[in-house]
Amino acid sequence: MAEEERPIAIEIDASTGIQTERPLTDEEWDHSKAMQAQSAEDSARTADAMAATEVARVSAREKLAALGLSEAEIDAMSAAPLPPSGAPDPA
Repeated sequence: MAEEERPIAIEIDASTGIQTERPLTDEEWDHSKAMQAQSAEDSARTADAMAATEVARVSAREKLAALGLSEAEIDAMSAAPLPPSGAPDPA
């Protein structure tokens, strides 16, 4: 299997404005691939967490409905978090 085409680094000398293009070094290329892999893992973890949160949200709504609360009451409870116990009244 052929190696992937190595990306090009573009360097610009701020004092002269000269632009130089070169392939990434081995170290830069390895770092780039590692960062891409980490980003993919982070995205997968985020998606998993969001899915778990949605499952918990649906489950909570079903439990509240089973207790006899109306959709409007459940929506009202879901719209804004309750203040912590003992917190001063915001009004």
